[in-house]
Formats: sequence, structure tokens, C-alpha cells
Amino acid sequence: MMLRIVPKRERIDNDIARRLCVSVRQSYGVTQRELSKQTGVSMALIQRIEQGTQRTVAIDVVLVFRKLAEEAAESGLVGGRAMG
Repeated sequence: MMLRIVPKRERIDNDIARRLCVSVRQSYGVTQRELSKQTGVSMALIQRIEQGTQRTVAIDVVLVFRKLAEEAAESGLVGGRAMG
């Protein structure tokens, strides 16, 4: 029998989510539109998170930025800059 661990869906403070999203997105040098396109998350949702008006679950924030990191790694970008 395989045990599957499912992350707990705990809410994250709106202001923490807002600051985290803005900071990470800007460190990758992408716009809200580019983040939306790369992650499949609607631009409206990204805007609400960054404005602090969206109640957010911590794991959702992590998954969005994990996807962004994967996209950056595949394209050879780190912090918005090409490697090598």
C-alpha cells in the first residue's frame, strides 16, 4: 500500500502572500502577464494576490512559483537573466 502525502491547505496572510508574490515575480524579471502565461494562473488572480485582496492558500503560492522556477530553468533564465 502506497501512502500519499497531501499538503495541508493552510491559509497564508494576505500581506505575506502579496509581498512574496511581488518579490519573487520581480526577482525573475517577469510581468504579471508573463507570469500568468508561464504558469497558467489567470492574470486577474495574480493581480488580486499582489493587491492583497485574494485569500490565498500557502501551497497554491508555492506551486505557482515552482512552475515559474521550472520554466526559468528550462529556458536558461535565472533571476530574469540568461545564464552563460
